[in-house]
Amino acid sequence: MAWLHHWGIDENANLQNINNIKNIITSKFEEEMRDKKELEGKRKLRYYKEAINPNLEDQKYLYVLASPNKKVNIAKIRMNLHELHSETRRWTIPKTPWVERICHLCETMSVENESHFLLEYPAYTHIRS
Repeated sequence: MAWLHHWGIDENANLQNINNIKNIITSKFEEEMRDKKELEGKRKLRYYKEAINPNLEDQKYLYVLASPNKKVNIAKIRMNLHELHSETRRWTIPKTPWVERICHLCETMSVENESHFLLEYPAYTHIRS
């Protein structure tokens, strides 16, 4: 299992204790999130830390929802399953450079990402005030 090696877990070790595995993965993830060098090239991870979960706290919905399917659906909402240019333009061949993934709905010439759409997009100013 390659994913075990990624997190530094020996697959020959006793993997019966799921809480032990969770703790190892959580601590390694938090370590990576605190390493500024690690975040430089990872835009989505950087956005997660800056905008969604700056303190790297456990997300309460993970404990409230009992159904794994419901947890997956909530996570999908939080993931980049949208049609903003920041996401869709990376699917083009060749991949559109980040600075060219501008918003086609306004004249600000800003990259159309989550922050722009939710916090800066001029058409929503009246809703934000």
